[in-house]
Amino acid sequence: MLNNRAKLAAQLGLMLAFWSILSLILFFVGETTINARTGVHAHENSPRTIQFAGLEWEVKSGSGLGPGPNEWSDSEESVWVDSEGQLHLKIRQIEGVWHAAEASTTTCTKYGMHRFYLIGRVDLLDKNVVAAPFLYKDDQHEIDIEFAKWGQDNPSNNGQYVVQPYSKTENIEKFLITLNGTHSTHYINWQASSIEFKSFHGHSPEPATAGHLIHEWLYTGEDNPSETECMKIHINLWLFQGNPPTNSQEVEIIVAGVDTPHYVYLPIVQKPDPFAPWITLMATGSNVSGEVGPAQYCTSDYKVALYAKTDIWYVQPSVTSSDISINSNCTWQSSANAWDELAAHLVTKDFSQPSTIGGPPVPSCPPIEKTDPDVMATACFQ
Repeated sequence: MLNNRAKLAAQLGLMLAFWSILSLILFFVGETTINARTGVHAHENSPRTIQFAGLEWEVKSGSGLGPGPNEWSDSEESVWVDSEGQLHLKIRQIEGVWHAAEASTTTCTKYGMHRFYLIGRVDLLDKNVVAAPFLYKDDQHEIDIEFAKWGQDNPSNNGQYVVQPYSKTENIEKFLITLNGTHSTHYINWQASSIEFKSFHGHSPEPATAGHLIHEWLYTGEDNPSETECMKIHINLWLFQGNPPTNSQEVEIIVAGVDTPHYVYLPIVQKPDPFAPWITLMATGSNVSGEVGPAQYCTSDYKVALYAKTDIWYVQPSVTSSDISINSNCTWQSSANAWDELAAHLVTKDFSQPSTIGGPPVPSCPPIEKTDPDVMATACFQ
């Protein structure tokens, strides 16, 4: 009798152990499973990330989430970076369900210029489609550029700049945008005492002529978020109130590049390599570092030219020792003397750096023009 009981207990113990192991296996498999219908992760604790504009971005996924609310897909057919380094966002239908698209940086941004180089007719979006580059922590700490008709057939305005909360009339500036082509630039220059918004035709740091300007607005109100709020950079393409496009067609916008306080996008002209070079720049006191990419630029054929601005731009770390090599892991390090701004250039190995640049008025970053054929990419730091 005792032997039978012992055998039964042993069998029960083996069965419990089997089911415990099976449960663990199913749990971990479930954590990485992608839903075949929606193309999104089944669990939100393993978001898809991409590299764009020198930063890591998280791709949004989930069901019934705002704004909208919408269904959000992190599929590579909804959000991706192409061979030219451009970010694509697409609203698309997945097995009868419309899905929006969004990407946001995984790290906080800071005061400074946030410039978005868009490709696409944001002035001709379907009345249910919204396109928006913005800075965001939560619904009370948000700075928006939005292009939308908000469900209306013929609205008088289809663009707006917003500092949340939008319910305050002084926190929103509406305007009409009519593009002459597919390329437009829009920026948020976020500073401690003001936020400058600007939109214009073409891709350039500022409007090429007065005629290129579409709209601008300077906000100096009380709802300007503090830099300590950990604002992140977002770009999304979504459906107003979750309603599908009236023509039932997919919608796509392309972000050719983004300027941030730590990275400046410079279109590469007449370069045989289709993968756009980039460089990042971080600084703490006199310690300066960053990364370059793609990997083909992490060789001895290239170097970093670093400049610090005070009264003029000075080559760093010194005139007699200015070449900064790129490590095999694509990182670089240096030191810099007292500075108000920093600029790092990814340049060819034979590039001869001017020891100083400019004089009153001091040129804005970059100190070396992007038209120089030896300058591959530039990052600025304020």
